[in-house]
Amino acid sequence: MRPKARRILQEFEQGDTALGLLFHENSKLTPHRQQEMHRRIGRILSEGLLKQFSKSYKSYPSHPQVELPRAELVLARELQEIIVGRRSVRAFDPTGPVTLQELANLLQLSYGITGTLEGPGVTQYLRAIPSAGALYPLELYLLAQRVQGLAPGLYHYRVAHHALEVLELGDQSERLRCMERDWTMSSTAACCLVISGMFERTMIKYQERGYRFVLMEAGMLGQHATLLAECQRIRSCMMGGWADDELNQLFGLDGLSESVLLALCLGRTPRESAHE
Repeated sequence: MRPKARRILQEFEQGDTALGLLFHENSKLTPHRQQEMHRRIGRILSEGLLKQFSKSYKSYPSHPQVELPRAELVLARELQEIIVGRRSVRAFDPTGPVTLQELANLLQLSYGITGTLEGPGVTQYLRAIPSAGALYPLELYLLAQRVQGLAPGLYHYRVAHHALEVLELGDQSERLRCMERDWTMSSTAACCLVISGMFERTMIKYQERGYRFVLMEAGMLGQHATLLAECQRIRSCMMGGWADDELNQLFGLDGLSESVLLALCLGRTPRESAHE
């Protein structure tokens, strides 16, 4: 353990500092750790383990699937206008829907497959945001309440098929009301996008530094999704106050190898619904 990390640990044991600071110190790159990382990456490449990493997506093959339309997003506004106009919204129209096409646009262009890269004996599938080592450790889940063309329920985005896998069907209004009461997530949202991280995908290559990379990527994906929503005049709000174990359990995640990192409420305001 580095001397500074040892000091932080002592302070933590005395109740004078946060454990997060200890992790931050131990995940810093030093010349020695950089050399270790380069050796590790070299071994991964020489042993052909990159093929394993190239399949960076999860699936539920026994679950029913809902096919999604391909993205058809045409920007009617300049990117600068979209960025400046983005604001967090918590009060959504309780009857205003999001369409399946709009949802498909958001999913495919935020974290769906947007290209490929051919390597020695492997095809790497690429996304619209950068990812350390192109390992893509994130997974997308959906709590849908008012999406036209989609039954209310819980879903997982199957990246390889650009489809939604059905985890559970049923009205989500009561669940959303409980979320609002306990976690301040909006009960009037048309749907909630939940982003999880599968840490081993990145950490097996980058170790402790990889955990930082996963969090960076979740932030980029969240911002990407809010801008894609904004350009379709869908309002959004990122949420971070949930009870981790409860939200993980909702989607069947163990909270260790895979855990929720970010949640995003989506919907329309009453004014915008009135003009549709």
